[in-house]
Amino acid sequence: MQNSQRLTLFFSSIVLILLSGCVSHPKLDSTPDGYIKNYEQMTAVKGTDGIIQDRWASPELNNAHNPLEPVSLLIKPVIYFPKFDSQSQFMKANANKITTYLTDQMQKTAAKYFPLTDTPTAGTFIIAPAITQVMISSEGIRPTEILPVGAVIGIGKHLLGTRDKDVEIRLENNVTLADDNRLLATSVFRGEGLQLENNREQLSIKHLKPLFNAWIAQWDRELASYKQIIDKRHDSIANTGAAASN
Repeated sequence: MQNSQRLTLFFSSIVLILLSGCVSHPKLDSTPDGYIKNYEQMTAVKGTDGIIQDRWASPELNNAHNPLEPVSLLIKPVIYFPKFDSQSQFMKANANKITTYLTDQMQKTAAKYFPLTDTPTAGTFIIAPAITQVMISSEGIRPTEILPVGAVIGIGKHLLGTRDKDVEIRLENNVTLADDNRLLATSVFRGEGLQLENNREQLSIKHLKPLFNAWIAQWDRELASYKQIIDKRHDSIANTGAAASN
């Protein structure tokens, strides 16, 4: 009887430990050494495809009647912040391919709506993206593993190194005005890539591309909406001028 009770307590403890890490989009907290200086002012916004983005924009951008209009955009290359730390399943070569892919996709998307530049001038919006988290961890317990037999199998996989690995990644952006380095907007994308099959498979762009493409699609919609507001303002000014001349 005592052995049975101990076994039950053991499995209960394992389940509680594994389930305790499951949090649904926790609020961002400010940290003095964070890439973004104030996370607390950001608001979580859910896109049409379910992508959740934390973001903040200055009143200058949120002005529906007279939004600040960029002369051009400078998209800085994506970096790792505070620095890249090589892991056994995430090597430098793959890390470089990931930032290159993200940078290229961001530049291609932005170029659809605004001129791009490599040299900032007055009126240039500078977009500085950074990957601030890449976390590889053993997958969370599945519903079928809550039973003692399933838990034993899951623990065995973990010890043998055959258990799938979850991949979490975070992309943050600071948008500033080149004139005076004034902060215009911040955003944070958080999500999970495709799982690694074991503790030997290397994390590569193939595991993250579907997530990145969803993020880029969300950003595309945001840029299109902002450009539409600007274009409507131009049309309104043109129509007012035409009416005045008549």
